[in-house]
Amino acid sequence: MSMSITLEAVVPHFFPPDYKEKRSAHLRGMISWVEENCIADNVDEKLDLVVNNKELKNDDDDYLHYLVDNRLLSTRQDHLLVTSDLFYLKVFGGQKRVIGPEPYLLKFFPGFDATTYLISKNYVGLKITKEHLITEFSAFIAGRPNKYICAVENLKVNRSGADLRNLSEGIMFLKWLYLQPLIITDSRYRSAHYLLNNLLQGLSGRGFGLVINIISKQFALLPAAEAEILTIINEIASAE
Repeated sequence: MSMSITLEAVVPHFFPPDYKEKRSAHLRGMISWVEENCIADNVDEKLDLVVNNKELKNDDDDYLHYLVDNRLLSTRQDHLLVTSDLFYLKVFGGQKRVIGPEPYLLKFFPGFDATTYLISKNYVGLKITKEHLITEFSAFIAGRPNKYICAVENLKVNRSGADLRNLSEGIMFLKWLYLQPLIITDSRYRSAHYLLNNLLQGLSGRGFGLVINIISKQFALLPAAEAEILTIINEIASAE
């Protein structure tokens, strides 16, 4: 059994009797895909490192060797390392040889709506826009299939590698939310609380100040809404 926890309820999902068989078939399918589409390639560049580094030669840490192998492969001509691992993205991403799935798809498949596709696959670490949030939220409150929870998860700075650009999009979505006359007050308050609780997680003092500044600018003509949002922020801060 698994559970979905949303703003409205906790919903249990019971696995069907053939769950294990279907899971095994799925994993076998993944293995088949790897065998058909991937190439096993020795990292010959590693030999020089091993010869000149006794600690690396004698180290049996598989994960360390995995990191070294991937790093060396990414330095080959006409090679890129496409990864979701924040370690690679933060340490080596600035060298343009290591990129995440979203920028890879946007660069090499122009015209393909990569971000929406990745949201549909529960991917985190994306550059979310107000429009993505509106689309998923609208489906959510209408009871249609949606990925609103996943979209909001992407607002957290620890999901975006400390990229603060998602903050503005989240606040602009909040402004849209407060401009919708058909959303009742209680529902809007709970929705704003949920979004801000995610948006503020892990923020530094600079990031928190940036959020307050964006709110001040976006809600300059909506003083009552701004006051409510600041009240919510104080509630969240007091609860921590």
